[in-house]
Amino acid sequence: MTVRHSSSLALLLALAAGGCATSPAATPAPATPGSTTSPATDQSAADNIMSVTVSHNRADGGTTTIYVDPSAGVRVALGTIDLGVTKSFTYRIEAQNRQVQLIAIDSNGRTLKSELITVPRGARLSWDLQINSLRVRR
Repeated sequence: MTVRHSSSLALLLALAAGGCATSPAATPAPATPGSTTSPATDQSAADNIMSVTVSHNRADGGTTTIYVDPSAGVRVALGTIDLGVTKSFTYRIEAQNRQVQLIAIDSNGRTLKSELITVPRGARLSWDLQINSLRVRR
């Protein structure tokens, strides 16, 4: 009878411990990319992601590093691009005013800056380095 009582007690403790481990958290966890959230939350997160397509067609440029410089923030390197290549980068806009400037620094240290532009929600940018033309695409 003692064996039966102790095995029942062990089963009860195991169930109690398992129940505590699977109980829901008191506060919801913050949303992360790829998590299941409401459509409104997904849309607002997508609105803050900006796609930047760069066409590197400058014959004198060589490998070039592309930066985004938000008017209210810190300059961030998006990546590098080789001559004759068109490449897309992504950047998460944090500032409320959504103003950015793109900067290209080539392998010779020459700097090319785009105009300062306000990026509408859900828009993407296209930058042609040859003519330094920055366009907003929907």
